[in-house]
Amino acid sequence: MANLNHLAGRLAFCCLTVLAARAGTITNGGFELNDGANSFTGWTVAVQSGGQNNWWAQSGTNSPVNVFTVPAPPELQFAAMTDGPGPSSEALLQSFTAPLGAVALTLSFDYFILNPNSDFIAPDSLDFTAGGNQQARVDILTAGAGAFDLDSAVVLNVLQTNPGDPNGTGATAYTSFSMDITASLTPGATYQLRFAEVDTQGQLLFGIDDVQINGVPVTGDPSPVPEPGSLLLAATGLLGLGWFGRRSRA
Repeated sequence: MANLNHLAGRLAFCCLTVLAARAGTITNGGFELNDGANSFTGWTVAVQSGGQNNWWAQSGTNSPVNVFTVPAPPELQFAAMTDGPGPSSEALLQSFTAPLGAVALTLSFDYFILNPNSDFIAPDSLDFTAGGNQQARVDILTAGAGAFDLDSAVVLNVLQTNPGDPNGTGATAYTSFSMDITASLTPGATYQLRFAEVDTQGQLLFGIDDVQINGVPVTGDPSPVPEPGSLLLAATGLLGLGWFGRRSRA
């Protein structure tokens, strides 16, 4: 019975350790929790412009302001999408903590970009007042970075549009993106995930949905880390088994 108690304790500890590794995942990555306009639970919206330029809760197959034809959100009802008359800069950010332990981290999301009136222009800036600039990008930033900071604030540039890229006209679906970000992060450190665009040459729509940061234990097992609820139930059951063993021995 002592061996059973020891095993139950070890297994429960492992489950709780893996559960802690899930703490860095993204909140409301599907943008279903919103105010119907431009506020999203778990996310910070930053805008440099006037008028109707913003990140919007988008549903259906029309953009929120200019009513361009766009693909429907790939996950459930809503996506987050920039739209407006421009010129402007918009950023959508969320803080997260890289989990402790030997966990491989993957960032994934679905995205759609529509740039109907211009080629992309990609200076090292997200300032819409600093000349020609027409780009969308995704970055992992330091914890203290400003919403539109670049250079040393960027821990990892995940995605960026460049001159000559397709303008998105005629696209019928979002594009799925996935990247292993393990090597760029320090376990236990806090970062910001940022989606941003700047448009000085005409409208630029940037749609985002199904944002996730998932961890897989580095054990050679390709199966994903179980969901926190399942792990909590397992840990509780194993601890209960150990308690029952101690009661039986008494």
